[in-house]
Amino acid sequence: MNSRLAQAEAASKPIQHSELGAVHDQRKADNHFVATLTELGEIKPDQIRRNLRVDDTFKQSKRELSIVLIMGAKIYVFVVKNWTGNYKPGPDGKFWLKREEYEESITVEQIKSPLVELQEQITLMHSHLCKNGASVNKQQVDGRLVFPNAGIQLDDEVKQNDRILAGQEQINAFARGLQSTWKEYLLSTVTPAYFSGELSYSQLNASRAGFGRASGWDKLKLVGGRVIEGDYKGCASVAIERSKVSQMDFRHNRNPLSSKVYAVMGYTPQVNIELVKRGGTAGWITGRELHSTVQVPFNTEITFHFAGEQKEATVPANEIESISLSSK
Repeated sequence: MNSRLAQAEAASKPIQHSELGAVHDQRKADNHFVATLTELGEIKPDQIRRNLRVDDTFKQSKRELSIVLIMGAKIYVFVVKNWTGNYKPGPDGKFWLKREEYEESITVEQIKSPLVELQEQITLMHSHLCKNGASVNKQQVDGRLVFPNAGIQLDDEVKQNDRILAGQEQINAFARGLQSTWKEYLLSTVTPAYFSGELSYSQLNASRAGFGRASGWDKLKLVGGRVIEGDYKGCASVAIERSKVSQMDFRHNRNPLSSKVYAVMGYTPQVNIELVKRGGTAGWITGRELHSTVQVPFNTEITFHFAGEQKEATVPANEIESISLSSK
């Protein structure tokens, strides 16, 4: 009896996982940049891809391309860094130096050059498209390194780099420059892509197909609001097919009184997992079409591989709100 009552209390008062400040700020910066592209650049939502995962150079692991934009002239890869502080490039160009001043001391930290990171992502994007039948040349895949935070201080040499957008003014100007004029629109219909340098219709279609073959992260949302990207590895009590299920919603009974009543009656706390049908139609009541529903004990362990971590983690079902599943 005491054990069941303790379980009921644990189920009604789960551990709260608040979002990490740096992760929240970075996600907010990414979203704001994408909003700027769509509003000032008049970019359609289907021209932007987020969090694409492609093979690295040796196909040993996946690399994430945070924001990719497909235009008629070029395909852009964006690396957004919500950094603050003082930065300058190192002597060899492979590293940057971050300088921090305290009351009576100065520290200098060496970090990988974000320009090198940008070029790596551009190369991976070009390679991924070519492997998937989009015969684009290197000049048709470009990129920008974006620093939206006003609290960053950059070396003058860095500010002069054409691939760097530092501050909202430069970001806005770049976004406005993406707008297509009527003259450009009319000329693009009569000028062969070979002469204009723009992507041909076949290249555009093949590039979109290539984007569709890039996988994305699964997203684990914990009680308290923290969202973790990674790979859902499974649960012994739940069998799913990604092609049929797009999300797992965890429904909990958080009422402490009813939980104790059930405990007295001999029951242990349960969690209902609603499996949302991929591509399903919206219902009148739930707003989505369910594939099925599974009931599991509240302490059932869900295996999830956090992005960037070496080992897999096990998370109790009682601490999960939902898991969004990528198609691959």
